[in-house]
Amino acid sequence: VADRWSRRVTAVVAGAGFGKSGLLVEALGANRAAPLGVDAWVGCQDEDVRLDRFFEALFTAVRGAPPLDLPIDLDDAVHRLADAVWSHAPLPVSIVVDDVHRLTEASAGASLLDALVRRLPATANFVVTSRVGLPFSIARLRSTGEAIVLTEADLVMTADELREFAAHRGQPGLDLKATGGWPALAELAQDRLPPLLRAPQ
Repeated sequence: VADRWSRRVTAVVAGAGFGKSGLLVEALGANRAAPLGVDAWVGCQDEDVRLDRFFEALFTAVRGAPPLDLPIDLDDAVHRLADAVWSHAPLPVSIVVDDVHRLTEASAGASLLDALVRRLPATANFVVTSRVGLPFSIARLRSTGEAIVLTEADLVMTADELREFAAHRGQPGLDLKATGGWPALAELAQDRLPPLLRAPQ
């Protein structure tokens, strides 16, 4: 995710509890500390299936202020968001969209996101998270190396990471292998179940 500036789309697709949102928070925090560009974060809501609602959320995140009025159609929305991206030039803009599974494939919101990925200036890139497959296709971008998809297999914690996690939480003897590396379960285990999972001394 730290390399998001070098590709058009970075997608993180995994179920609940795999740390998708936490990963974004960490990446955005690192960029605030040592800026490489402008991050614009949007957390999708059910209402974002509508063009006007999703446009308003995206425009506000990118431009830093809400739009004066709403778009008349998809093309108008794309052009106005392109202008918002250009307002930050020469800095690149990373549009971070969390929980895109809320955008159903046939929705106007999904169509807007698809159009933005295809048509925004090259200074824009996208980071999207979803619990299921994306509501738009990035197959062509993946084939050219312009997109990457991180999955649950990439997000599970390794044995070494689980040991570091336990040590960092002040419980170096805690055996978290039973969590299967699932971040949410590891967090729960170290908080509530240490007697069950503590390694024998």
